[in-house]
Amino acid sequence: MPRKVTLASLGEELGVSDVAISKTLRCVERKLLTSGLRAATVHADTKRE
Repeated sequence: MPRKVTLASLGEELGVSDVAISKTLRCVERKLLTSGLRAATVHADTKRE
């Protein structure tokens, strides 16, 4: 089970601001969701053929 970590404590540990951590996480989340949706769409399209 993951530990509860704040953006501030994670940023402090990595030497960056909590804002930088937040922006990076949002960007990565968007990329993962976009990639997953594209893969699901391609998979669904190939099943129709």
